[in-house]
Amino acid sequence: MKSLNCIGSMYQFCLCLEAREKSFPHISVNLTLQLGEWYLTSKCKSSTFAKILGKKTDESPEFGALIEPCCSAQPLFKCYYSDKPSKKPCKDSPKIDKAGKPFWK
Repeated sequence: MKSLNCIGSMYQFCLCLEAREKSFPHISVNLTLQLGEWYLTSKCKSSTFAKILGKKTDESPEFGALIEPCCSAQPLFKCYYSDKPSKKPCKDSPKIDKAGKPFWK
């Protein structure tokens, strides 16, 4: 079964972040979301080409076919940690480091 990987142009860069999540789930995905630099939609997270494109086979898609269903035009944002950099204040979120200090004052 094929899964999403780093193929194509810079517009498909968001798909590359999926691979990072497997090694550093709480760091790469959560912090990227908190920084407002995440573009991979939930529809495409950990999915196959066939499921995303509604096809019966999992053949490699045509170049650019995954941009519209998988990449958000605007960055996605969600708070996770109050002691890490963020695009917006995450004061009500827990700390990831025991001795961490709030990023926003």
